[in-house]
Amino acid sequence: MSDVFISDKNRERIDPAIKSLQQDIKTELQKSIASSSLNFGTKRVTIQGDGVGVGPNQPCRTCIISHTNTTTYVGSTDEGTPDATSFLLPTDTYLEIPVRNVNKLSFFGTAGEFVHILWRD
Repeated sequence: MSDVFISDKNRERIDPAIKSLQQDIKTELQKSIASSSLNFGTKRVTIQGDGVGVGPNQPCRTCIISHTNTTTYVGSTDEGTPDATSFLLPTDTYLEIPVRNVNKLSFFGTAGEFVHILWRD
C-alpha cells in the first residue's frame, strides 16, 4: 500500500530524522508566513548605465517588487548578470519573491528607470 497509511510511529522508525525535519518546517513556516512582520520598509533600485541594477543589502523574509518601466527583467545575483533572457517582470503589477536578502535580486532594463521593493522581515 501507499506510505500515506504508515503511522507516525512507524514513519519515525523508517526515517528517524523525519520528526526533526517536520518540526523545523513548522517552525520556519511560523516564523516566515504565519507571524506578523516586526519591520518592513522600501528600497528603490536604479538601473544603471549598463542596464543592470542590484538590490541593496537588506535582510528580509520576503519582498514585493513593482515597476512602471516598459521592460524590466529580474534574476538572481547568484546566477550572474540578468539580461533579456531572464524573467520578465509584469508591468504595473506586484510580484512577491521570497528571498532572505534583497541583494539576491538583480534587474535588467533601461538605464535610469527604477524598481521599487517593499520588504518585510
